[in-house]
Amino acid sequence: MALHYLWESEDFSDSSPIPVLVEIDLGNDNHGDSDTPFASITEHSYFGEAEKEVLFMVGARFRVVEVRRGEKGIWYVRLATLASFDDLFTSQSQWYKLYNHMQTKFIHPLITLPDIGTILLQSGKFDQAQTHYERLLQHLENLVYVPEETEDEEEEDEENEDRHELPSNTKHESCGLLRFFKDVRSNRDKPSEFEFEKAYKVVLCYYLLGRITQEKGLFDLSIIYYEAVLAQTSPTPISHNIFVSDRNCILCALCHLGLGATYELNEKLKHAFESYTQALRMFEQAHKGGSDKWPGSSNLTDVYKAHCLVGLGNLALIEQKYDQANKQYREALLLFDKYLPVGHPDQSRTRQKLANIMQIHECKSAMALEDYEDCLENYLRSLPSDHVDIGRLYADMARACEQLPNEMEKALEFAKKAAKIFEKGLPKEHKDNITICMIVKQIQRKLCLQI
Repeated sequence: MALHYLWESEDFSDSSPIPVLVEIDLGNDNHGDSDTPFASITEHSYFGEAEKEVLFMVGARFRVVEVRRGEKGIWYVRLATLASFDDLFTSQSQWYKLYNHMQTKFIHPLITLPDIGTILLQSGKFDQAQTHYERLLQHLENLVYVPEETEDEEEEDEENEDRHELPSNTKHESCGLLRFFKDVRSNRDKPSEFEFEKAYKVVLCYYLLGRITQEKGLFDLSIIYYEAVLAQTSPTPISHNIFVSDRNCILCALCHLGLGATYELNEKLKHAFESYTQALRMFEQAHKGGSDKWPGSSNLTDVYKAHCLVGLGNLALIEQKYDQANKQYREALLLFDKYLPVGHPDQSRTRQKLANIMQIHECKSAMALEDYEDCLENYLRSLPSDHVDIGRLYADMARACEQLPNEMEKALEFAKKAAKIFEKGLPKEHKDNITICMIVKQIQRKLCLQI
C-alpha cells in the first residue's frame, strides 16, 4: 500500500522530494500492554482489516536499524521499538548514559540547568540559540523585584499564568523562559537575593552568547561577551557561600577556555595559548578545591581539562609541532574515554584530530580516512546530520580522498556535503564556508584535468 504512494525515479535534483519508506519493527510486544508506546487501532480504521493501523504515543522513541537506498531511487529506513533491543535506554545502558550526559552535562551543573537554548546550541542551531538568549536578556532587564504576595494574590497570578506576562510574539517560548526565571522569582521576597540571582542569569546569558558567536565566527563579539562575564564574576571566594564560590570559579575557567578557542580560530595564537593555559590552571584548582563534589558534577573538571589539552594540541598542530600535538590529543582522549560515556562527540572530535596528524604529518591518508569513517558513524548517533562538526568531518574526508588515487569523485562528494552543511548552519563569510568553496573548486579543476 505504502509503495503505491511513492513515485520512482533515478534522477533527483537537490530540490526534489526524496521518496522514503519507513518500516517499524514492533517485535513481539503486546499491543494491549499499557507500558508499550503503541496500540493497534485497526478496528477503528475507516478501511477496517484491509489496512492495519497502529497509533504511537507522543514521545515514543525508536532506534534506527538500517538506512539503505533501494532500486528506482526509493530510500528505506528501518526502525525498531526500544523494547526490541533489551532495554536500550535503561539507566545502565550505553545509549542512556550518552543521552543523559549530553542532556544534563553539556554545561557544568553548577552553572545552569539545561534549557531550550543549550539544546539548540548543542544541536548546532546557532541562530535560534542566539535569538533565545537575546530575548532572555531583554526579559531579564524588565524583570523587577516584587514583595511576597498573599495567598489570594498568588491564586490570582496563577489564573493569569504569570505576573510578568510575556509579549504576545514570544508566548510560544514562555515555558522555557519561565523555567529559566524560576530561581530568580523564588527569591522575590528577598530583594538582595533577587538582584543577585538576576545579575547571575544575565552573566550566564553573556557566557552562552559568547559560545554561540564564537561558533558563528563573530570573534570580536564573542570576546566582548566573555570579557563581560570575567569583569562581573569573581573567581575567588567572595563569601561563606561555597556554592557561589565554586560556581564562579568554574564559570570564569569556562570563559578562559572559550577565549582560547576564539583566539585560536581568529589566528591570535599567543592569546589563545595564554587563555588555554589559564583555563587549565583554573580547572586544576577547581578540582583540588572540591568543585566535583556537587551533585552531577563528578569528574567534570577533568573533562574540561581535556578540552584545554585539545585546544593546546590545536595550537601545536597549527605550528606543525606534530609530536607535541599528538601527545596532548592522546592525553585528552584518555580523560574523555575515562569520564565520558562511550560514543560521546568529544571522543570523536579528538580522534578526528589524531587522524588529521596521521593524514598531514604521516601521509597515511587511507588510514586516516578509515578513522574519519568511524568518527562519522559515532557523530551520526549523537548529533543532527546537519551539525557543523559533521560538516568539518566531511571536509577532512574530502581532503583525505583528494590525496588517494582514483578517489577524486568521492572527494568531491564529501566536499559538497560539507559545503551544504556550512551554507545552512554558518554565516556566509565564515572561514569554513570560504575554505570549503576553495576545496570544491580545487577538486573540480583536478577532475577536469583527468578527463
